[in-house]
Amino acid sequence: MFKIVVWDFDGTMVEFNYNDDSLLPCRDDELYEYSKKGNIYKNVNPLKIVQYVIGKLEPEKQFVVTVSVDTVRYNKTKAITRKFPEIKPENIIHVNNSSEKNAVLEMLHKKTGKDIYFVEDTAKTILNAEEAMPFVKGIHISSFLP
Repeated sequence: MFKIVVWDFDGTMVEFNYNDDSLLPCRDDELYEYSKKGNIYKNVNPLKIVQYVIGKLEPEKQFVVTVSVDTVRYNKTKAITRKFPEIKPENIIHVNNSSEKNAVLEMLHKKTGKDIYFVEDTAKTILNAEEAMPFVKGIHISSFLP
């Protein structure tokens, strides 16, 4: 029996900035300065940690859900697959707003019949998903940080 992992690539976890094609709120070479300003990264690179974890999981069992406007979806998919080659482009699901994320989790559960591990950076989103759907197990991104 296997589980499905859904990565929420929005917000502080691995934010997409379409101006510089980055998956962080700043470029990798600026991360140390960014972390000194009191942000949650604390001199670690969450992108590298997430890349490591994703690399250890089976590609067909991993999905990304991300809020995207139509004009950035292509570039966002391209940036995600470049930084995370284990994520299949067809497993990247773009939604119009955060309220649609639960519908994606439910759809994946119905399609696979498996529990969903939902990796997110916002405790409220995790709790809402777990309360609404008993098959969702929330994991906060901070669980991966040393």
